[in-house]
Amino acid sequence: MSIENLLQDVSTAVNARRGAIQHHSEILLKDVFQRVSTLRQAKRRFADELAPDFHFFDYLRSDELGLSRCLADLLDPIACDKHGKHGQGGLFLNTFVSHLSYSLKNANLEKWATTAECQAVTLEHQTNQGRRIDILIRFSNGGLIGIENKPWAGDQVNQLKDYANYLERNSTKSKWLLVYLSNRKPGSESIDSHTINKLQENENFLCLTYQDAEDLLQTAAQKTRSVRVRVFIEEMIKFIRTKVSGETDMSEQQEIQNSVLSSAENLEAAFLVAKTFDSIKTNLMCKLRSDLNKKLANKPYCLENNERFFEGRGGNDVGFKFFDCKMRTRLVIGFESSWFRDFFVGIASYNESDLTDEESELIRKIMDKIIDVSEPYGGIYPWWIYGDRVTVFGEGFRHWQDDAKPWVAINDGTLIEKLLEIVDRIYEVLKDQNALLCHDGLVKNIT
Repeated sequence: MSIENLLQDVSTAVNARRGAIQHHSEILLKDVFQRVSTLRQAKRRFADELAPDFHFFDYLRSDELGLSRCLADLLDPIACDKHGKHGQGGLFLNTFVSHLSYSLKNANLEKWATTAECQAVTLEHQTNQGRRIDILIRFSNGGLIGIENKPWAGDQVNQLKDYANYLERNSTKSKWLLVYLSNRKPGSESIDSHTINKLQENENFLCLTYQDAEDLLQTAAQKTRSVRVRVFIEEMIKFIRTKVSGETDMSEQQEIQNSVLSSAENLEAAFLVAKTFDSIKTNLMCKLRSDLNKKLANKPYCLENNERFFEGRGGNDVGFKFFDCKMRTRLVIGFESSWFRDFFVGIASYNESDLTDEESELIRKIMDKIIDVSEPYGGIYPWWIYGDRVTVFGEGFRHWQDDAKPWVAINDGTLIEKLLEIVDRIYEVLKDQNALLCHDGLVKNIT
């Protein structure tokens, strides 16, 4: 066989393989779509009886602090006349400590971390260095358990190392434990691997996932005597499962699994599709940036580039700078948390000291009228709001990691239209107001 014929045979085989993969992927995706669509139709038909999309936590504070508060209240056995707000006494704390003891293989933990010895459970406990431990459980025998709750945000520099040092200094006879609750490993910038290994050897550090948290809550719920508390825990588990761990609805998940496992070809296609998702998101974010720059070519404002925003990193935003408004503020879109979570729209100053309290309040009043009431004021953002509360975006536009809607909107161009509709509205208001905030710091013509 000649080399040319060999290369031709190889090329034919490769093309045939590619065609087969594409064919099976298309079959899988169509089957999944049909199964899930049928299930959703059934849900809509019985929505008046089952209310499948009605979740308590949609109406509560659902950020990191809100989740920490729920966990802290459940773990507190002494509030409200020594029974806890939940009325179940030490049920949740005992279940939690028992799991920690089993995971650490440390029976001694259950001897000092008891309900009888529990002195206080505090939220956002401030350390000597000004940091805040999400949850601190203090025991009268000098023991301490600190819980760092990381559902979405990344770690800060030396954060866990500082927490460990604080717990060690303020506890008695090494009766302390730092629990890192996250679906990710601790960041190396927060604590180095050598320190982690040493702490784990001394049984002072433990990583828990949110799957562990779900299991603990489920175990405790089965023993809970109060129906109200049991329902609350079940809703909390659903929230963690969908909003933190990013799982789909359980019934939808089962239908998808049935489709994927129905044949070897479907299973292989599913793995190939899953492996491409990160690159799909990267390509779509590149498309978003490119489309934005093209659309802004004839607009009276431009895009201030920030590569970290387009990578979905938390704590990063990208701004729209108005040419004819000499302002110290700009309209921004950003992700408060990493991995494309907590998408928000806001007005930001370039420096925290740029705006007085009066100026920030005036910005909030104007923006509340244009869009909606702001989330709590913070730092350089006098006004900001999560994406799912912006009418033109709607449901699904807060946690991009867990929902297809933002990505579909990027791909078909509707996200650009929605976004520029907001920018244009704000620009017109600012222009009519003769510039909201001028460089001389004077607020002009604001009504």
